[in-house]
Amino acid sequence: DGTRRRRGTDVSRVVAAILIVLYLGLLLSCHERIQAELTKALHPPAQGISWLVTVLWDLGSAGPIVLVIAVAVLDLRREILRDLAVAAATAFVTCVALQHLLGVTANFPSSASTDLQGVNLGFPVPLLSVSVGVVLVSLPYFSRGLQRLLEGIIFVSLLSGLMHGAGLPVSLIGSVVVGWGAAAVVHLAFGSPIGIPATADVSSLLGSLGVAVSSVTPARRQDWGLVRYDAQGSGGTPLRISLYGRDARESQLFAKLYRTIFLRDDAGPFSLTRAQQVEHEGYMTLLASVAAPNQTARVVASGFAPADRSAMVVSEIPRGESLRAISDTGGTVSDAALDSLAVAVHALHQDNLTQGSLDLDRIVLDGDHAGIFDFNHATTFGSSQAIHRETAALLMCMALVAGADRAIAACTRTMGIDALSGALPFLQDVALPSGLVATIRVGHHKPLLAELRTKGAAAAEVEVPKLAELHRVSWTNLILAVGTLIGGWALIGVFLHVAQAWSTIANGDLAWVIATAVVAQLAYLGSGLSTMGSVTTALPLWPVVVLELSNTFSGLALGTPAVLAARIRFFQKQGISATVAVSSGFLVSTASWIVKGGLFLISIPFALGTIHFSTLTKSSSGGSDQTLLLWIMVIVLGIGIAVTGIFAVPRWRRMVAARVVPQFHEAVSHFKTLIDRPVNMVEIFGGMMIAQLVTAFALSAALMAYGYHLSLPVILVVLTIGSMLGGVSPVPGGMGVVEAGMILGLKAAGVPSDVAVAAVFVQRLFTAYLPPVAGWFCLVWLRRKDYL
Repeated sequence: DGTRRRRGTDVSRVVAAILIVLYLGLLLSCHERIQAELTKALHPPAQGISWLVTVLWDLGSAGPIVLVIAVAVLDLRREILRDLAVAAATAFVTCVALQHLLGVTANFPSSASTDLQGVNLGFPVPLLSVSVGVVLVSLPYFSRGLQRLLEGIIFVSLLSGLMHGAGLPVSLIGSVVVGWGAAAVVHLAFGSPIGIPATADVSSLLGSLGVAVSSVTPARRQDWGLVRYDAQGSGGTPLRISLYGRDARESQLFAKLYRTIFLRDDAGPFSLTRAQQVEHEGYMTLLASVAAPNQTARVVASGFAPADRSAMVVSEIPRGESLRAISDTGGTVSDAALDSLAVAVHALHQDNLTQGSLDLDRIVLDGDHAGIFDFNHATTFGSSQAIHRETAALLMCMALVAGADRAIAACTRTMGIDALSGALPFLQDVALPSGLVATIRVGHHKPLLAELRTKGAAAAEVEVPKLAELHRVSWTNLILAVGTLIGGWALIGVFLHVAQAWSTIANGDLAWVIATAVVAQLAYLGSGLSTMGSVTTALPLWPVVVLELSNTFSGLALGTPAVLAARIRFFQKQGISATVAVSSGFLVSTASWIVKGGLFLISIPFALGTIHFSTLTKSSSGGSDQTLLLWIMVIVLGIGIAVTGIFAVPRWRRMVAARVVPQFHEAVSHFKTLIDRPVNMVEIFGGMMIAQLVTAFALSAALMAYGYHLSLPVILVVLTIGSMLGGVSPVPGGMGVVEAGMILGLKAAGVPSDVAVAAVFVQRLFTAYLPPVAGWFCLVWLRRKDYL
């Protein structure tokens, strides 16, 4: 039906492909004698059939690529051509990466090459991987006959490749696995066309179970792994069909692993086989129909379809319109309907049953009568926490269509004050079903959760409770751990540089080196003052300075997005919105460049008599300096071309207008608010002035450590050159690029090359290399003190 869907099975395939390929790569060098003997037994082929083997290999490796692309082009379906291109690129890039990681021959002994003349010893074989990836990603679109033909061609290419010498046995098998994994990656990225079976096939499967239907359509909302259909029975009764295919087991397994790792109390069900999943849904639907008769679904049929052993549960669901449809159309819901819904959920809870996935798509209203269906996530003998979480989901469902006040009143009337107060700590994203969370995020209804907690606490006459801690491992802690590993690896390189250059520091005047270290740290005080001035809310100075220092580690480990995320989180903890945090960061960054540009323009007239770039081209090392100058011009030219291209291409221009321009206007509006507050303006620009001048004094002190002195305007010009190059560099913190620019400027000012290198290293040691070490401890301190 043209419906794509991501499948848990493809996750399993990607994981299996990675493990198998790495194993085969290691295996290649362990049993070289066996592989050599097997290859020599098949290669070279008899002289009379060598031409046939070559033809079979060429047709089997390149032929499928040509055939599949030709069929896709004739069919003119862009999504197929996109899948083919991405599969081919993924397979090829993976082969190149593996050859770079394991070596082209994966450490296969070079001595064996003399015995295997004419055999490709590379691992894997890119052409075969690309062919397999292209074939497997296109199979769902083809008829069964063409599918079998292409699968046969892959087998023939594998066998003929051994005889032709296209690769060693392990290499060819590994190439097939790489292509298999590439196809799974494409299906994960764009969805698989076999994720949701066609409705005609489902109608046929229903017939095999003896269920007659007049129409079958895929449900509007789907669970991962499980496929839902809506149908009309022979008497016009609404039916819900749950189809458990091969994907259902893997999807539930990965969901279970996620919940086990990240959540403290996992109340979700887990079934190992499709038969157990069918039995679970059928049994829970039966129990629900007894606990809340006429308000829940009723099992009509279940079993395995004989055609492909797909497991099915067919249930008759209550009549009515879903809450989703009512919400989308802006319909009204009566208090009696809300009470009916709350009564149904309360009846389930009285029997220790929980529906498990309550959201707007699983609730229907027929006038003042409410109904609930889909019990595949239901649990029996539910814990008090599971019941409280479902009450919280019920409150949110009712509030989305009727408002917080009416939802709280309905819950209080039918379930009691205790049920209401018990649900309040679970009015948070992680405690609610995934379908309901998606609705909240898409509709930006998160403030409604806080409103329910506040008004619910007032109705229950209790204080607003603290949210229940349900995470075992939060995404924040996980990202922090990953960032720590990445940053730690980068810091190891920093320590190696420090250790190697200790002699450079020892040759300088130790007092001036210490002065450089002390003065350099005052820059964070300046940037902290600028951050404080960028908002109208009063911020504590010391935590803001610690935040600025911690950003040196965040930027090194995870780049600019991590710095922005830390800033937003810090501001939110101080009661400032994310929008203000973003515009504040943009304003501080703009102020930094304004101050740097202003100081640069002021310094140029005083520095012109000292800095002479023309002397660089006459020096013995002019080659490298000329190359650096050339790169500067290339970078500036590239930026100009990029900016021109952005504004010349209509689509890019619209994207800039949609994403960048609003943020710019937001920053301008924010700036207009601050411009009437002179104290804030002084803090913003004064703090940046302090940071820039302190950095200049640190470089001056580093030069003094080696007996050289330059005026402040010259040093400011040198720093601006380094900042400009570092700003356009993709390297975190501009490391290496900033140093090159500063050394170039110092040499142009007449500082000897060795002194320029030593002074720049000492200055950067205390302004760029060592601060990330302290930044990690600052980040941990901010987390412990609940500033992040």
